[in-house]
Amino acid sequence: MRKIFLPIVVLLGTVPALAQWQPVSNPVPLPSRLSGAQLDPIDAQTAWFSNTTYILTPSNIRIARTVDGGQTWQNVGPAAPVNEYYGHGNLEAIDAQHAWVLLQRTDATGATISGVDLHYTANGGTTWTLRPLPVPTTQLELLRFFSLTEGILINPATGMLHRTADGGLTWQLQNSMPLLPTGQKLGPLREISGLIWTTVYDASNRPTGFWASTDRGLTWRTQTLPTISGYSEVVFRDTQHALLPAPGLVNAMLSSADGGLTWQNTTPPPFPASRIATLTAIPGTRTYIAGVRYYGPQSASISGSAVTYDDGQTWVSLNNNNYSFLTIEFTAPDAGWYVRAYIEPAVEDIWYDGTGRYTGSPLAARVVSTPIIAADVFPNPSPSGTFTVQLPATAGPVSNVRVLDALGRGVYQAAALPADKRLDLSQQPKGVYSLEVQTSAGVVRRKLLVE
Repeated sequence: MRKIFLPIVVLLGTVPALAQWQPVSNPVPLPSRLSGAQLDPIDAQTAWFSNTTYILTPSNIRIARTVDGGQTWQNVGPAAPVNEYYGHGNLEAIDAQHAWVLLQRTDATGATISGVDLHYTANGGTTWTLRPLPVPTTQLELLRFFSLTEGILINPATGMLHRTADGGLTWQLQNSMPLLPTGQKLGPLREISGLIWTTVYDASNRPTGFWASTDRGLTWRTQTLPTISGYSEVVFRDTQHALLPAPGLVNAMLSSADGGLTWQNTTPPPFPASRIATLTAIPGTRTYIAGVRYYGPQSASISGSAVTYDDGQTWVSLNNNNYSFLTIEFTAPDAGWYVRAYIEPAVEDIWYDGTGRYTGSPLAARVVSTPIIAADVFPNPSPSGTFTVQLPATAGPVSNVRVLDALGRGVYQAAALPADKRLDLSQQPKGVYSLEVQTSAGVVRRKLLVE
């Protein structure tokens, strides 16, 4: 969801008509069991797809690409070493030509053998070259590239992060990562509107918190989550606003407007929370889309997907044609893709049921632009740790004030500035802090230095 950067334009949305998802041709055969399926769209015409089809032995990953809106797919994956196979993969494409993929090497039975390979293509998958990994591993790591040169690798079991500035030719260990609690692991690495984040899970796959970064992983903010009884994933639409499906709770959906520090009940989509398979946000907008995944025989009484423009307060059905979604991804209000799948309950197998695109009206109530406001902060640096914040008269009412330390941890939070406009960080260690003041006219962001 990071491929398209939207201009600052105001778009007035309308209530979408039903059945605006349209199937495209299939990158893998029907029927197919899925393992590690991943859809990586670039725009309305271009998308990459990876999947292990393990209905046959030996299993081997298929990587496909379309540049004509899904009318045709080309099998563009790298070849496995002789007498070996690629079982699972982690694909990262940044445009129609450039992509990286982590591939797990297996034997003919699907058992992991010698480790993981990192491949890179600059010509749409026509040819691939091996890139070195910083540490030999047998598990797939979280992979994210921000440009042709800058990218990160994160070990989901340890939280160890490596960074590259040359497209994966060399890697450097980053030592300023948060501590991942024993027995916990990181979920998929997500990105939207300059924010990257990953949900943290316990051994039972219940979310316990998240890590978030606004500087491409150089610093991270860690935050705990409300107790939820089943699997769920935090979904941000910008740095402050997020939704969290909450299976097991009466309301079944939580909303945050302060970066995940606090959560409030909001309205769930018009289908049971236990059926929410995917929740996604459209970059640069207030729009979220939720989709259903069926367990067992499909039921026409449960709508396939729904959209909200007001952080979950109200939802509108997008389709009623009995779709069961594995994933939904949008790169713009009029550029969305999906993978359909359903689960066979007895064995928990996931069966591929088709791929398609969104072809309806743009799904954006409005594109959100948050102006940056100048403010005077003094003294800065501050020997005492106290700062005075002077906002301009045009800033309007303040709705939130927070200060983060260098690791992204919240050290100060308030609904407004004190009457004397002074922030007291005198009890905090010396160092650099980040101030953010939300106002009705925009946001103030300043670095604070406590000497």
